[in-house]
Order: sequence, then C-alpha cells, then structure tokens
Amino acid sequence: MSERSFRRLLLIFALSISFTAPVVAAEKGIVKNQNAAIVNGTAIPMNVFEKEVESMKNRYQHAGQKMDDKSLNKLRNDIADGLIARELLYQESQKQNIAISPQELDQQLEALKKRFPSNEEFKRQLAAMNISEEELKGHFKMGLAIKRFVDVQVASKVSVTEEEKKSYYNGNIASFKRQEQVRGQHILVKVDKGATEQDRVAAKKKIDTIKGKLSTGGNFEALAKEYSDCPSGRNGGDLGYFTRGKMVKPFEDAAFSLKIGETSGIIETDFGYHIIRVLDKKAEGTVSYDEAVNSIEAMMKQQKIQGELERYIQELTAKSKIDRFL
Repeated sequence: MSERSFRRLLLIFALSISFTAPVVAAEKGIVKNQNAAIVNGTAIPMNVFEKEVESMKNRYQHAGQKMDDKSLNKLRNDIADGLIARELLYQESQKQNIAISPQELDQQLEALKKRFPSNEEFKRQLAAMNISEEELKGHFKMGLAIKRFVDVQVASKVSVTEEEKKSYYNGNIASFKRQEQVRGQHILVKVDKGATEQDRVAAKKKIDTIKGKLSTGGNFEALAKEYSDCPSGRNGGDLGYFTRGKMVKPFEDAAFSLKIGETSGIIETDFGYHIIRVLDKKAEGTVSYDEAVNSIEAMMKQQKIQGELERYIQELTAKSKIDRFL
C-alpha cells in the first residue's frame, strides 16, 4: 500500500479530520516562523501546516492538476482556515467534557489495521510516516471528539421537510434518469497478461472445476469466497449494480444478456476466466420519488449541516483570539 493510500485511510478513520500532528500549548517567546497560528493560546505548528500543504499538493499532482501561484496561495489559506476551524471545534468539544474512551480508540486502531494485508505492512507505513500508534490514537481522539460535538451541536438540529425533498426532486428530475443496470456477482480465476501456456491451462482447469461444482448444486456465494481471485470474492462475488460501459466488453455482453437468476458459461476477458450470475436488473427509466427520497434527504441534510457548521465556526472565530502568522 502506498503512502498516499495510507494517508487516505487515516483520513477516513480520523472521521475526515486532517491527518496532522497534534497542536500544542503555546509558550512564551514564540516566533512566528515556528507556528502557523495560535488559537486561544494553543499553537498550530508551522511544520504541521506545511506537511498538510505538501500532502494536498501531492494529491493534486497525482490527479494531474497543476497549481499556479494563485492556486497555491488559495490552497495554503484554505488549509490554514481548516486547521484553525478544527482546533476551535476541538476546544469546544472539551468545554462540553466530551470524552473518548480507550476502548473506542483501540477499536478505531484495529479497524484501520484490518485494511492492511498484514500487521507488518501497517507498522511499515507508520514508520514511513514517522508516527507511533499512540500518536495515531491521538488523532483519532481529536477526530471522534469533534464528530461527537458536531453531531450534538449541529447535526441533531438539522432536518429536511417533505416539501423541500419533493421540491428538489421535481426541480432536478433530469438527474434522476436511470440507465439500464445489472446487479451481478462473479467468480474470477485470474490470468496475468504474461502468463505461460501452462498457467493458462491450469486456470482453465480451475474454472472448469468451479463450473462443475455450480452445475451440481454448489452455492455461488460460497464458491466465490473460496475460489475467486477478485476482491469481490469476500462479498460472495457481488459487484453491485453497474451500467453499460463500466465492465470490459465480453463481461458486459454476458451480464446484460442473462436473465435474473441465470448463470453464464465461462467468459474469457483480459483479466482471466469468469462465471457470472445476475442477481437483479433495473430497466432504463426515471428513478421514482419513493426510490430517491432517502438519498435526497441525506444529501440535503448534509448540505444544511455544512452550512450550519460554517456559520457556527464563524461565530467561534469572532469570539476567539486567533493569531495567524502566514
């Protein structure tokens, strides 16, 4: 796993709170180049700020986006604002005596570890980023405390009316057009591009054996978990719903030609050999309001929460002592 992927996981498990070193209490005699800001007496070190800027620059570059001086200055300001907002929210959470138990932190850590192929790989990535497990727990503690505080102070007070949901649906009906979709599961026996003829013969023999087991009443989900070389095998081969153009052509043609409940023969693609079963189909059309209402509510509620949170942070900023040195 790359450092970039590792950082993304940390962001997820820190509940969208930036993965940076903890802020520290300000001391007398601080010079401005040591800190990016001081928030109510608590310093955000300059190296924390620069580390976050470098991380974001790398993400933009990886996505093929170039940054000119104007874009970089905006990025730096946005990151500084984000770090200050995070510290303000954390300070408020502590005023409310929001505590995170050691058990919760252990659970977060264990959940993150499970995302890695081995504990050794997890430790290797920690070492590469120069952070200990205890420091990592510190990030989780801050993230969980902020999330809990925001849930109580902001999210719990936000609601979306039925009129608002229907108005959004009717005003954006074009966005609810749905292409034909298939929900399929598959079993893959992988064949690498550089595979030898012997490897191909072995792979074909394996998929034939699996097909034979299915023909004699074998459970598709269980066989996928046991034999499939695709990560979806962990979920019984379930690929969820997909539209045309999302899968390689031979796979797509087979999946869309099958009826619900039918299983394909052996399908060969550039990835290897597949057996496909169709679990469900959705015809082309318009998603009904009843189908869409839950996602509409979640989206609109999230937008409202974001707006309320921004206003709340502005109020905290106005009544706080904040020194920026950027």
